[in-house]
Amino acid sequence: MPPGKAVRVLFVNEYFPPYAPGGAEWSTLRWARVLIELGHDVHVATIKRGGPEYRNENGVKVHSIPLPLKCPRDQRTLPSWLTESPIYWLYFALWIWRIARRERAQIIHAQSKGSLISAWIAARLLRLPIFLTVRDTGLLCPLSTCLVQFRRIPDDCSYWRLITKDSAFYQSNYLRHQNILARALLICRLTPKWFVTKVRQAAMKRLSVLIFVSHGLSDVYAQTLLRGQSSLSVIYNPIDEESGINEPDSLVSALNTAKLDGRRIVLTPGKLSPGKGTPVLLEAATRLATDFPNVLFVLAGKGRLRWPRPENVLLAGSLPHDELLRFYRLAELVVVPSVWPEPLSRVILEGMLNARPIVATRTGGIPEQIENGRTGLLVPPGDTQALAEGIAKLLNDPSLAASLGCEAKKTVIKKFSARVLAPQLVGLYRKAVAINAKPQD
Repeated sequence: MPPGKAVRVLFVNEYFPPYAPGGAEWSTLRWARVLIELGHDVHVATIKRGGPEYRNENGVKVHSIPLPLKCPRDQRTLPSWLTESPIYWLYFALWIWRIARRERAQIIHAQSKGSLISAWIAARLLRLPIFLTVRDTGLLCPLSTCLVQFRRIPDDCSYWRLITKDSAFYQSNYLRHQNILARALLICRLTPKWFVTKVRQAAMKRLSVLIFVSHGLSDVYAQTLLRGQSSLSVIYNPIDEESGINEPDSLVSALNTAKLDGRRIVLTPGKLSPGKGTPVLLEAATRLATDFPNVLFVLAGKGRLRWPRPENVLLAGSLPHDELLRFYRLAELVVVPSVWPEPLSRVILEGMLNARPIVATRTGGIPEQIENGRTGLLVPPGDTQALAEGIAKLLNDPSLAASLGCEAKKTVIKKFSARVLAPQLVGLYRKAVAINAKPQD
């Protein structure tokens, strides 16, 4: 196709802002706005959760697909018994087919593993190129707990391992009940999920283009599932520069006085879980309590805390995105203590954009975001002592913290801006459309 011609693309995801259970939805919205600014025609197919079936939000054309049941109106996800059933896949696929055909889409781009099968079916029916952006390790295993324990896929990865070793680890670290009945119920849930994962993996290997959000994530998949494949593309998620708009000092002071009593804030946004390094952070906070009595560790994320909470830790819960952005302005530094291979941390991107120094672990895609000693500090995953020392170093040296934060903002704008990343995605789109337009033998 001609180099300057607009591409007509249909994004597919079960959720879309304002209903955003995770970071994938905000990244999808950002990509849609970026492509529209470049003159491309972008539509989004998502599940209806209130409001009209079609809406146009600043050029993003959102098609809401109705479900014959009432969807939760908050940030909760749909039940897996629904979204992992063949009936749901076919129903979603027919709606995607209808929308793509009506809008004359040239590309169908699935934005999550949950939308993969339906998007793939619709693309095959229409003979269109099908893209998938891989944002986590969910296509490898229903649990992926081995990546929390070993940071790599073990050689004995199998259904048997899932219902024995992995389920035992998951129960002891994530479930409230530790009895035999809870274990049996977990295995009953995991069995269909295992087969769903295998179906998704089969579809994944038949895609036109596979995009990973970091090299660290693509390396995890290349260990086993995609071993030997060289056609894996890596395109980072673009930053939303509005996330770096500074709040007025008066607002920051008001929030500080009203909620946090003027204490020095160390912010950790994210789910409360072993994989996200919550127990490591809590232990580090305990070690720092005596030396830094005026420091408050704020944990902003969903989940139930299963470990003792030190007095210098505040649980802020799951915050609306706008309110979380304000917390970045209050924090002296941001800590990302992930143990599992973090694909591409949106928390880090937002912290860097707000010129906040970051202490994070050297795992997954994080080293692609932070250069140790220049834009932040990197420590080994699971190392409580190293994490505490990194936090203390920045708390004791405000000038170093300010320098790292300033350099982080420059770097994130330079490396993760839409003007740098968009040509990569558009180039893949144009190549796929051109190949698809050639006569088939």
